Amino acid sequence: YAICEELLGQGVTPPIKLAGDAAWNKFGADLTVLHPELVLQVLTCGRSSTRCPKERPDCGMLHTEGGIACTNEEELSSYPVLLAKIPGQNNFVAVVNRGQYIWKHLLDTRRIWSSYRMMILELPWLEEQTHHLYYLRVMEVLLNDFKLVHVDASTCHGRWQIRSTEVGMPRVVQATFVRKDLAVAQACTTQLHWDSGVWDCPGLPRTPPEPLSLVGAPVLGEPHSGVFQVYASPIDALDDVMVPQRSVSLEFLKRFRLCHTCAAGDGDFVRIGGNRDGGYLICGQAARDLTLAFSIGIRGMDPFGAALSEEFGPRVEGFDCTGVPYSCPATLTKCRFNFNPLCLGKPFGGKPASQFLSLAEILDRFAKPSDEMLLKIDCEGCEWNVLPEIPSEVLKRFRMIVMEAHWLETQQKHPTMLKAMDLILENFHLVHSHACNRFDVWSVNGTDYKMPRVVELTFVRKDLAVPTACENSKYRTGLDKPICGLRELDAKSFRLPAADSESR
Repeated sequence: YAICEELLGQGVTPPIKLAGDAAWNKFGADLTVLHPELVLQVLTCGRSSTRCPKERPDCGMLHTEGGIACTNEEELSSYPVLLAKIPGQNNFVAVVNRGQYIWKHLLDTRRIWSSYRMMILELPWLEEQTHHLYYLRVMEVLLNDFKLVHVDASTCHGRWQIRSTEVGMPRVVQATFVRKDLAVAQACTTQLHWDSGVWDCPGLPRTPPEPLSLVGAPVLGEPHSGVFQVYASPIDALDDVMVPQRSVSLEFLKRFRLCHTCAAGDGDFVRIGGNRDGGYLICGQAARDLTLAFSIGIRGMDPFGAALSEEFGPRVEGFDCTGVPYSCPATLTKCRFNFNPLCLGKPFGGKPASQFLSLAEILDRFAKPSDEMLLKIDCEGCEWNVLPEIPSEVLKRFRMIVMEAHWLETQQKHPTMLKAMDLILENFHLVHSHACNRFDVWSVNGTDYKMPRVVELTFVRKDLAVPTACENSKYRTGLDKPICGLRELDAKSFRLPAADSESR
């Protein structure tokens, strides 16, 4: 990273705060050698692996783990990413490298920015046009207190450009911001600084930042299908992610209107799987005849599958090739749960193809034609790749589908998501939706329409549901529970276009 050396130190201890092991590995270790008088503090959510470099084994390095360094959302995240809060004091220098979550972090901590003399940030995935309005808001707030004095390209990640123009830049940059009272004006330039002695991606040939294209890959930018286009409108709610208005997104939102309920009425809903993440609502009457359930994506725990087997009697087959095995808790004496180290869909992560099955293959291997079945799928986004490939005649063998639907704001995937929803709705009705309060709300720019980024959904086969007055969502007090310790998102976080059936 590039720094203004005259802004380091100045009698403050520790003057340098590093958010995360990545910031230490890329910056802190070298800095302790170049400036042995400095004391650095590394902030992490969990146990840190950082150590003093061998050139200076007695470096002044402090660790802060957990506590005020992390938000509830970040501590509970199922992803191995660092999301550290930086507590502020005067004249500190902050170095933050936290992946995609840096954008939200910067808004969350904007009130303490004035405490820092200099901020050195790695800003990733600038080509994600769906998020440009959010990024723009972050940059506007940041530049209210700081001046941008240096930008360098992360050479490993290539570049993106706006289609039909010559405007472009790297996908990931390292940016140095200096507080306004410590910076001086100069002639504006779009030229990236280039140090021929620095190269952060040995696997690629050494080339300067222009044109900085990925070897053998096209430049990134607006999809060739023209799915979306950015409008330069302000963000009203800083916690929201906004996407531009397009008919496919509005059509997608219609699919989440609730126009049906359990055949025995709203009073038939029961919660299975505890009061936090892993608990879902199902229709009790539809569950009484279950003989088999498939639980896809359990990540070492499945309170829903175990409780379903205990309370309603089906054998549960759990699937996950990424986590540790799971079995029935000793307290559940009637539970029947089998763990299978297999994943649904196509191979990923270098895992052998033998660990992956289609849903049809799972049914052939584990189910009998007479089985009355439930499907639960919570695979952190894989549902949108898997569901469109499942034949309708396979899906309709299930009485209910319980799903956690992820990353609904990802507008470039809305055509695929819409196809998946339509496939399910051929034979099922959506009877329940509940927001995952660990994440925010997204809205369609220029409209009042919005919904949470991640939702829990319960679908019931059409012969097991009855129509009811349509509504955006319905928070069922006593049954719906917050996923984590953040503020709950109730039915008001859903505002959806009317379903086509409502206009008939």
